[in-house]
This record gives sequence, structure tokens and C-alpha cells, in this order.
Amino acid sequence: MPNIELLALDRITWEQVAEDPVLFARQRALTLGAEVDLFRSIGRQTVAMLQRTSSIAPWTGYLAIDRLQAVRRWERDSAAFLLRGLP
Repeated sequence: MPNIELLALDRITWEQVAEDPVLFARQRALTLGAEVDLFRSIGRQTVAMLQRTSSIAPWTGYLAIDRLQAVRRWERDSAAFLLRGLP
């Protein structure tokens, strides 16, 4: 069963996503998939929308995080590493 957490993002945080999604994820101990450019694009589009609408929290957006999936991915990668052994 997924363990979904909603992370509220304000305009400043969306600007961080638009600028450097990898750094944003690293600062929050999140694992990004292969779609870093898509996440950056979503950040830029969200910033533009927030500037046009002058929206304030809680209407600035949320990021859904599945921490259990990240744990499963870590366990799978660790198991693969253990099966391969040390180089």
C-alpha cells in the first residue's frame, strides 16, 4: 500500500524546483526519477501561473511523495548491489 505524503510548496519553493530540481530533492532527502527536466518544466509553469494569479498558500500547489516507494527502490538497488558483489 502506498504511503503518500503531500508536501505544500509556496512560490519560493516552486522557484527552487524550476531553478534546480536535483538540489531541491537532495535538500529534502527525495529521490527523483528520470524525469528531472519534466519536474523543472512543471516548476517553471507553476511559478508563471502563481505570478499571474497572485495565489497564496494553500493554493500554491503540492508535491505527492511516496516514501515507501523510495524505500522499496533503495531495498531493490541494495539487494542488486549485494547480489553483484563488490567490484
